[in-house]
Amino acid sequence: MCSSDLKVTGVKTEKEAIMVELVKRYGDDPVMVYETWLAKINREERNEYVATVKYDGWRRFLYWTGEITLLSKSRGAGEEARRALPDSLMDQVKALCAVMPEGTAFDAEWMGPRGGFEQELVVHDLLYSAGTWMGHLGYEKRHPLIGMLLKAANVSVIAPNIRVVEAWRGVDLEELFEKQKSDPRSEGLVLKRVGVPLVQDDPFKICNKVLDNWGYTKIKYRDVSASDMARRR
Repeated sequence: MCSSDLKVTGVKTEKEAIMVELVKRYGDDPVMVYETWLAKINREERNEYVATVKYDGWRRFLYWTGEITLLSKSRGAGEEARRALPDSLMDQVKALCAVMPEGTAFDAEWMGPRGGFEQELVVHDLLYSAGTWMGHLGYEKRHPLIGMLLKAANVSVIAPNIRVVEAWRGVDLEELFEKQKSDPRSEGLVLKRVGVPLVQDDPFKICNKVLDNWGYTKIKYRDVSASDMARRR
């Protein structure tokens, strides 16, 4: 059994347990890069990446099977980062799940505890849709599906504090990176190469999330930890 710092609550069925194992093992950890790397990619390959905001929040995985399963993941952040969502936000999670297809799983980030920002849940990724694993698709295909699911659920009305993360392709990446510096919630950007899956054909080939996904890179303008620096290639 691989080690993990994911805390699991509410797992009651074999189906949920299987999904929890897959979530723990999917390889989305980005590799840290320098700004000089970003400049080169911006000149030569900007269309080959989807850029999203790297928010400074606490990760939450949400899985809906008729029951809500929530997992937290904040490696090295301690128990504080694993505390329960506030009731007001949890009520919106319940309202959203009630109208979502069963077997839907999101990778999200809880904003609010750090910096006193508005309580919200930013959805970064779609892991399962109606019970089907979506990690074999590139992010450029998964991201639009999130928006479609949330729109179909009328999320702006029933859960206004849950939204999909912003994503860009083909834009000036250096300019976008500079713009992030004016957003106190942001740490920088995550760039995901077009067509790169979360994992290969077998999710269990990934032992745990500590393994890097070389198709994903992150570039931060602040709060660069010693562990991140050590993981730069």
